[in-house]
Amino acid sequence: MTAAFVDRPREMWLDARAVECLADPWLVSLPPESTVLVTPGQLRALAPHHRCRVAVMLDGDAPPAAARIPDVIVARDLHDLERTAAFPGDRGLYCRIENTQDLEHAAIALAREDVTYGLIDMRDETNIPLELLIARLHRLPVRLVKRVDDRAAGEVALRTLERGADGVLVRAGEGEPPMHPASLVASPRAALALTEWEVRRTQPVGVGDRVCIDSVAMLTPLEGMLVGSTCGAFALLCSETHPLPYMPLRPFRVNAGAVHSYALSSVTRTSYLSELGAGDEALAVATDGTVRTVAIGRVKIERRPLLLLGLGNRDVEGSVVVQDDWHVRIMGALGEPLSVTHCRPGTKLLGWSGAAPRHCGYAVEETLVER
Repeated sequence: MTAAFVDRPREMWLDARAVECLADPWLVSLPPESTVLVTPGQLRALAPHHRCRVAVMLDGDAPPAAARIPDVIVARDLHDLERTAAFPGDRGLYCRIENTQDLEHAAIALAREDVTYGLIDMRDETNIPLELLIARLHRLPVRLVKRVDDRAAGEVALRTLERGADGVLVRAGEGEPPMHPASLVASPRAALALTEWEVRRTQPVGVGDRVCIDSVAMLTPLEGMLVGSTCGAFALLCSETHPLPYMPLRPFRVNAGAVHSYALSSVTRTSYLSELGAGDEALAVATDGTVRTVAIGRVKIERRPLLLLGLGNRDVEGSVVVQDDWHVRIMGALGEPLSVTHCRPGTKLLGWSGAAPRHCGYAVEETLVER
């Protein structure tokens, strides 16, 4: 059995214990779903109308009386946790992991019914302790929040063992935080509104340079990539997941078309196929419009015969130039793979209209004619 990356709401925590002024503009402007971690002393100074969730880290003493009641109390050990039994909000446990013994203690403690959050602070760079905690605790209500130092570590933490941590905790000093935690929290899976396009003409255009995008992910038969010659018309080119004679499957690959083509590298940006390379990102798009970002492991550019498919959707026209070979598949309007050489005027395809003109891949409002 295989599992896809789990998309679910993630939490962003900001460790503000080193911040002197909790009225800093960046802190006040954090989204209300953020959680700010403070000391008991800072809790006294925190405005009661502060819109973020607030967590207080205990120092062995109960939190002092304050105008703002914290949403979460975080204890450093089970002894401190027991002393907060009467607290009406959520309770968390800070877990510093430096060895196997620490990991085992954390797994046992975080399995308690009275623990809502586990703040995971690991000495070593490896994510193996996080993997083991996710494996042991993912069926329990506890939410794992991992301390991270940079964007790359945050992105990995949110995808570890496919489920990922439930949130990330980033440290802030004076002034601007090193990164906005919101930029690390996985957003719900995006979707594009795919529509039906009609092939209006076909034309062999001779030999040219064709691009295959080899991702580092296993694509599904319902996935491909959106490619087009203009910013207003994209066709869904199939992944090489459909059985064909003579050639083995390449489920990581999309035969994407000629080098001049646009391809979606995110829901907001296009890239020319010619400029993509190992380490870049591409957008895998399913027939229902859902998307996921995949890293590129390799791009293959080879000289092949090419075929132009002229496309139309009401008054919008465009085209896509693909390899002129029966093995190359393009998604039909019903989500079925079609050979590009079987496309005729009137053939219905699945595609997307980017609509806005593009400059360096970004949508802009300007006068643009592409044909």
